[in-house]
Amino acid sequence: MKISLNWLSEYINISKSPEEISQLLTMAGLEVNSLKKGNEFKGVVVGEVKECVKHPNADKLSLCKVDVGTEEELSIVCGASNVKAGLKVLVATVGTILPGNFKIKKAKIRGEESRGMICSEKELQLSDSHEGIMVLPEESEVGSPFSELFDTSDTLMELDLTPNRPDAMSHIGVARDLSAILNLDLLKPSVKLEESDVDASSEYSVEIEDKTGCPRFAVRIIKNIKIGKSPDWLSKRLNSVGIRSINNVVDASNYVLMEFGHPIHTFDMDKLSGNKISVRSSSKDEKVVTLDGVERKLREDTVLVCDDEKPVGIGGIMGLQNSEVTDETANLIIECAYFDPGKIRNSSKILGLYTEASKRFERGCDPNDIEFALDRVCSIIVEIAGGEVLKGIIDNYPSKIEKIKIQLRQKRINSVIGMEISESKVKDILNRLEFEVKSENKESIELLVPTFRPDVEREIDVIEEVARIIGYDNIPPSEHALIPLSTSLNNNESNNIKLKNMLVGFGFNEIYTNSLMPYELWELSGDNNSPVKVTNPISLDMECLRASLMPRMLEAVSYNFNRQRNSVMLFEDGNVIIPDDKSETGVKETHMIAAMIAGEVNPGNWLNRSRSADYFSLKGVVETFLKAIGFSTVTFTLFSNSSYRNAFTVIGDEIKLGFMGEISPTSLKVFDLEIAVYYFELEVDSLYTQMSKDIAFSEPSKYPSIMRDISFIVDDSLHSEELTAIITGAKTDLLKSYKITSVYKGSPLKDNEKSITYHLIFSSVERTLEEEEIDKICASIINVASDSLNANLRA
Repeated sequence: MKISLNWLSEYINISKSPEEISQLLTMAGLEVNSLKKGNEFKGVVVGEVKECVKHPNADKLSLCKVDVGTEEELSIVCGASNVKAGLKVLVATVGTILPGNFKIKKAKIRGEESRGMICSEKELQLSDSHEGIMVLPEESEVGSPFSELFDTSDTLMELDLTPNRPDAMSHIGVARDLSAILNLDLLKPSVKLEESDVDASSEYSVEIEDKTGCPRFAVRIIKNIKIGKSPDWLSKRLNSVGIRSINNVVDASNYVLMEFGHPIHTFDMDKLSGNKISVRSSSKDEKVVTLDGVERKLREDTVLVCDDEKPVGIGGIMGLQNSEVTDETANLIIECAYFDPGKIRNSSKILGLYTEASKRFERGCDPNDIEFALDRVCSIIVEIAGGEVLKGIIDNYPSKIEKIKIQLRQKRINSVIGMEISESKVKDILNRLEFEVKSENKESIELLVPTFRPDVEREIDVIEEVARIIGYDNIPPSEHALIPLSTSLNNNESNNIKLKNMLVGFGFNEIYTNSLMPYELWELSGDNNSPVKVTNPISLDMECLRASLMPRMLEAVSYNFNRQRNSVMLFEDGNVIIPDDKSETGVKETHMIAAMIAGEVNPGNWLNRSRSADYFSLKGVVETFLKAIGFSTVTFTLFSNSSYRNAFTVIGDEIKLGFMGEISPTSLKVFDLEIAVYYFELEVDSLYTQMSKDIAFSEPSKYPSIMRDISFIVDDSLHSEELTAIITGAKTDLLKSYKITSVYKGSPLKDNEKSITYHLIFSSVERTLEEEEIDKICASIINVASDSLNANLRA
C-alpha cells in the first residue's frame, strides 16, 4: 500500500519527519517497508515518438526518433513492446542519473546509435510496473520536465499491511491511526452535493439475486457529464501513489479509492440495456471480456453485475469492456457495493486477476460507508466534469450488517497490558479510532466496533488496539514468575518417537510435506469420497486437504530421482482428512504413518549384484515393522484400487491396520517417474493400541519341535494369501510358525499351474508332540485347501 505524505497531510496536521512517522506507524502495527523521497530526475523530459521502425539487427528492438523539444530529434533504441509512433513518453536524456546510480550515456546498441532512454514507471520509481514504457496523456507538453508532471517534494511510504487491516488501505485509514497515536484531530473531507429534482429510483432499480456474494449494492446516477483531462491536482495525487491518470471520471473514482479505501466503479449508462442492475452468480464456463481486453471463462459462483441482457462487471474485481467509460460517455451509473470477502478472494485467485478493488474487497470493506463514498465521488465528478446528480441513492441492503458489541473491562486492560492506563485515556484512544461507547458502569464499558474493523471481534482485540496505540515500546518491562515447561512426553508422543526410530533404523528418511494439494494430486489418493476443500485457498495448488500421504510423498520421490538419486526410502507421519457425515465437523481426521521405497535397496558391489526394490522388499519391511511393534501375526489381503497396480490390506492380529502396494504407472506418469515405487500407509492409533499392551516373557519350549513341508499344486492365478489364510486358520495352538520356501512353475506341472511349498513348525511348552497328531493337523489343512481352493498335494 502506497501512502503519499503530502496527501496524508490533508487529513491530519502533522509536523513529524517522514522517518518519525514511519517509526510511529511501524510500532503501531502498520509496518513501513520503505520510504522514497521525491526525485526531480533532472534530464527526464516529455518526448513524442515521431518515428518507430524495427531494428535491422535485432528482432525485439525498435529504432525511434523522439522529439524532446530541442532542435534535433533524438535517435533512441527501445526494447519495449508497446512503443509506437505518436506516443507521449518520458525520456531520460544523456547525462541523466536514474535510481541505482545508472547514468544515461550515448551508446551504440547492435550497431545503431542511441542517445537516451524511453522510461518505464519502474525505472522512475513511480510503480513496480515494467511491462512497457510509460505512456503519458496526449495533452502532455513536449519538453516539459519531470518535476512539472509529478510532485517531487513528496515522500512515498510503502506499507506492508497484514491481511486483517483493510481499514489501513487508504490515506484516511492511516491518518486515523496517526490521530490516535499523536492525539491529533482527524480532518475528514466534507461533502456538498446538489441534486436535481429527478428521483434516481424512477429511472433505475437494483436487484440482488446472490445475497451471499453481495449483501449490499448501491448506485448513483449523474447525467450530462463531459469526459476530459483531469486537473493537475488530481492527476498528481494519483501519480504520487503509482496510478496513471486516465480521464476525469475514472480518476475521481480512483482518488476516492485511495483516499477512503472503498472501491467504486463507473458504468457508461447509455451502454446498459434496460433500466435495472442485477447482481447474480455466474453459470459454469460463462465468458466475459474484462476492461483489459482479455476474454475470461468463469467458474460457477463468480459474482456478476448485469444489466437486463448481459454481464457488465465482475463484482469486486473488474468491469467489462461493454460498459466502459470512454471519451463519448455522457451519462454515468456509479456503483459502490459490499461484496463477500471469501467469494472475491476465491474468484480473484481462480481468474488470476488481482486489482486494487479485489485487494480491498477480499480483506473486507466497510459495508456501512457506502453513502459517503458515493457522495464524495459524485461531488468530485461534478466539480471537474460537470453534470447533474439525480436525487437519492438507489440502495439495496436487505439485511443490514450491524456493529459488534463488546464489553471492555478496565481491570482486564491493565492486567493484560501490564501497566495502569486511565479510563479517560482508553476512551480517548477508542474514540479517535472511531469505536463508539454505547454505555458504561464502574467495571466496564460497552463498545460498538466500527464495521470497517472486521478484525476486532473480542475484548482482547480491543485491548490490543489500546496497547498498539500507546506503543509497545512505551510499555514498561515487568517480571513474571516463570512457569517451568513440562518436558515429559505422554504415551502416544513417546510411542510416536519409537515408530519413527524403527523406520529410521530400517534405512528410511523422514520428510514433511504440505497437507494441501491441487485437485489433480488429490485424485491420485485412491479415495472414493469427494475431496475436503479449503473454502478460500491461497492458490489452486492448495485447494484440497490430503486424503492420503502418497501424492505429496511421490512428489518428493520424483524430486530426488530428478537429482540423480538412485535409491529413495522416505517416510512421513501426518494426518489425512476425508468427509464423514457422522462427525459434527463433517470430516474425519486420521493419524497415519507411511513409507515409500523406490530404486536400489542393495547398491551392489564386487561380490553381490545390486537389487532393486520390489513387492517383497516392501512386504518384508511391513512384517518386520509390525512384529517389532508387538503383532504376532501379519497377513495381507488383496483388494482393488486404481491408484495401485497391486494393493493389499494389512492385517495384524486380525485388526485392519492399513494397506500396502505398488503405485500404478498412471500415477507415476504424473511425476514423470519410470521406476517402480512401493508404498504402505498404516493407521497410527491402531499401532499405539498394540504398543500399549504389556509384553510378557515367554519361555522357549524345552520339548523338541516337529517340522513339516507341504507342497500344494494350485492354479497359477491363485494368490498365496489364500493358502496362508487356511494355514493360519487351522484350529490348533501347536503351529508356531510357517513360511513359504519355494514357488515353482514348469515341468511336470501344467502351464496354468504352480507349486507353493510351506515350511511349518509345531511345538508345545507342555509335552513332547506325537507324529500322529501333527499328521492329523496337516491332513486337515490339506483337505480344507483341496475343498476350497482345488489345491492338490504335490508328491
